[in-house]
Amino acid sequence: MRTGQRGFSLIELLISVLIGLIAMVFVMRSTVSFESNRRATLGGSDSMQNGVVALFSMENDAAQSGWGLNDTLLLGCNARFFDSQNYANANTGGGIAMVLSPVSVVSGGANPDQISFSSGTSDGGTGSVGISVNTAVGANALLVDQVPWGFKVRDALAIAPVTPGGTCATPTVAGSCCTIAQVSNTSSVPPTINIANDGTSATRFNSGGGLLAAFAGPSQAKVFNLGDGNTLQFHTWDVANGVLRLRATDLTGASNAPTSAVAGIVSIKALYGFDTRVGALFTPNNGLRIGQWSAGMIDADGDGVVGGSTDYERIAAVRLAVVARGREPDRPDASGTCPATTTALPTVFSSAEPVGVATVPIQVNVAVAGDTIDWTCYRYRVFETIVPLRNSGWKP
Repeated sequence: MRTGQRGFSLIELLISVLIGLIAMVFVMRSTVSFESNRRATLGGSDSMQNGVVALFSMENDAAQSGWGLNDTLLLGCNARFFDSQNYANANTGGGIAMVLSPVSVVSGGANPDQISFSSGTSDGGTGSVGISVNTAVGANALLVDQVPWGFKVRDALAIAPVTPGGTCATPTVAGSCCTIAQVSNTSSVPPTINIANDGTSATRFNSGGGLLAAFAGPSQAKVFNLGDGNTLQFHTWDVANGVLRLRATDLTGASNAPTSAVAGIVSIKALYGFDTRVGALFTPNNGLRIGQWSAGMIDADGDGVVGGSTDYERIAAVRLAVVARGREPDRPDASGTCPATTTALPTVFSSAEPVGVATVPIQVNVAVAGDTIDWTCYRYRVFETIVPLRNSGWKP
């Protein structure tokens, strides 16, 4: 007797296939959602970590800046600066003028700024002696008016005229500019600081052609000790190709050729914070107060001159901003364009801080040169801080 055969009918098979396809759709959607969330999480984590590290590094430099350079004679002085290791702001051909200041900002507008912080490391901070005789360009020794106690071999020096003037374009004219040098040795009779270049790193800041500027005497110039030249903290920060870079006099191999510091940084910006109070209300020794933010130097003291010594003396703080980018971009959609992750360029310094001080908002470019992926596909974070220049109030 023939029995009935058992198995799936065509309808049952089609229903099974349909259920499988529906399950596959949900799995695929779940996988895509998971991948999108993973990218967003990793991107946010990367930008958070990189941004915090970058801001902390520059904030630490800003907090230390100005030590040894806070004398009125040095602040804002155009200085000739030689470095055999080719620091970014030096000129090995004889020195172009660099401004002595705790902080110096070269504004890039919407593009990244170049931010420099300068600090000495002398224990005394502002130990100085006076030059006793006329000192010409090319001199290899400084005759000083007292025994240079505490001035050691390899110490970096900042030499400033008591009555500065000129633009430093004519260094042969005494008092036209300041200069940086380094102690090769000292003697007591007569009191002398030798600044010859002996061809070693111990005298890297001495030009082979001798002193880069002329100074009149007696008592017409001062020599300030900035501490050991190997630890002189002249640092310059910039951004290139999505990487925060550092050039530093105290970092081996990074004086002229910048070293990569933090990846994933697409912009850095800075503002000077000036104390703009007038007359007797301005008392730097009793504390500074921010009255105006600016991306460049201003006539902060109202004397009609922009960038004078007392303008630099009125820099109370620096406001810093770092824009960090996530490592992984969002994937393009079916049309080949990225989702609307980022619809507008980031804006920094948009909040009024301190209260009552007008803000200077800046919309920054975040596109990285050479990157084939559109900038809108990435996620960005903005980190900001205000750093008081605590050494500005310490006057000799």
